[in-house]
Amino acid sequence: MKTYVIPYGWAGIFIMIAGELLLFTGNTFFGIWMTPVMWTGYILFVDNMIYGRTGSSLIMASGKHLPVILLISIASWLIFKGYNYLLENWYYINLPENTIVRYGGYAWSFATIIPGVLLTKDLLKSFCLFDKIRSTAFQIPARIQYGIIVVSIGLCMYPLVYPNEYLFPLVWVGFIFLIDPLVHLMGGNR
Repeated sequence: MKTYVIPYGWAGIFIMIAGELLLFTGNTFFGIWMTPVMWTGYILFVDNMIYGRTGSSLIMASGKHLPVILLISIASWLIFKGYNYLLENWYYINLPENTIVRYGGYAWSFATIIPGVLLTKDLLKSFCLFDKIRSTAFQIPARIQYGIIVVSIGLCMYPLVYPNEYLFPLVWVGFIFLIDPLVHLMGGNR
């Protein structure tokens, strides 16, 4: 297997090492921007590792699709931010006072979520970690999948009707069990 060196992979390593060093020195600027900077470094580094192991790259292969992936990542996290606005389950500290800068930071942070998850999956897959896992595939009847979807919608709606910060797990579980049957019914996971 050939190893490919892509300059942005080295940049990712540099970003993560410099970020940690700046954080430990008490750098205020980096303390505010740690999440998006570190995730960006991670994404660059992991994409490079995957490219070196498999010859494929989410960043290079996605081309015109990468902006769509980033927008979907932002939109999906905004759903959870909307829930949090009502449930007040978490809050951010040390945010920039300038609204444009703050919302730009939100967008940058949220844009890294789905690419980071997809790349982590691809990296683990490149080490053949899932090859030895044998599962017995079974077909869940469509009526049961529709039932799961209805229950999942209920789990997602309940915290909106009866807001309470302790109900946030219902939101996460609800979306997991909502998305999986929808993907399957639309022809995915085959």
